[in-house]
Amino acid sequence: MPIARALYLLLIAVGVFFLNPLGWVAGVAAAQIVLLIALGQGPFTIARTLRKLILFLAVILIAYSLVETTPGTAEWLTLDGSFIASWLKLNINKTGFIEGLVMVLRVVAIVLASHIARVGDPRALASGLSQLGMPQKAALSIDAVLSLLGDGDRKGKGRGRGRGGGRGRHNTRRQAIGRFWRRLKKLGTGDVSALTEPLAAHISRVEDHIQKSAPELGSAMVREVAIIAGISLTMLGIKMLKLLPGLPFAPGHKGVLLIPLYFAARALAQTRFAATLTGLTMGTAAFLLGDGRWGVFEILKHVAPGL
Repeated sequence: MPIARALYLLLIAVGVFFLNPLGWVAGVAAAQIVLLIALGQGPFTIARTLRKLILFLAVILIAYSLVETTPGTAEWLTLDGSFIASWLKLNINKTGFIEGLVMVLRVVAIVLASHIARVGDPRALASGLSQLGMPQKAALSIDAVLSLLGDGDRKGKGRGRGRGGGRGRHNTRRQAIGRFWRRLKKLGTGDVSALTEPLAAHISRVEDHIQKSAPELGSAMVREVAIIAGISLTMLGIKMLKLLPGLPFAPGHKGVLLIPLYFAARALAQTRFAATLTGLTMGTAAFLLGDGRWGVFEILKHVAPGL
């Protein structure tokens, strides 16, 4: 039953944040892996899903480990690398590391639960959310966002047989770093292509995903959902910086970067309340991934600007 799948995802997403002990959260995450295997998903399929999230999860864990998340609770451990270089010393917050690990496992549990909700029927989660009263376009958008989270463009299929000696990987990494700095310089001159290009790429990815998972939908519907979900994915990428504790990165960036994306949703989509649906999609996905201190009311915080 689609509604049972949606309720299962909501139960995991909400319930896992009431669990604080590392062992309990790890148990929930491990249970999702066991369920996926029991439902016929092979270990390699699960590993590919988790591999897509490695960078996102690593940033969260590192951020928690390097700052004092709760005043007066930090237990600092100094890692001495002076045998490599005299200046190489790093202070690690052991308490923060455990908190970060708990957060990482929560995200893993939710992402895997969303895959469980779609096993055997890619439309089940969207259908279940619709049955719970969510607008169809928002339900389809949330399903697409959770499906594509952390999944970048991977046009290569791994048929190079590994004869490059690893040089291609290093070159690609250097090229990515170079692109990042070039885009940052463009932003400084008022050129916002660094934001519009990823936005267009996200919309295209969502469009391809929906055409494969729901081929019966009309092209107009697919395009509208792709716009809403694509903009939501772009917003989540920006919001990731706010999820990290104690990092005063670009304070006020929400108003500078997020609010214009609501206008973009209204301008690009023909749907009434497109910006509101974008806020609902982004807020729900962010809430399922643990964003915010106000619980489910965090969703309303993102709906309000769109409305």
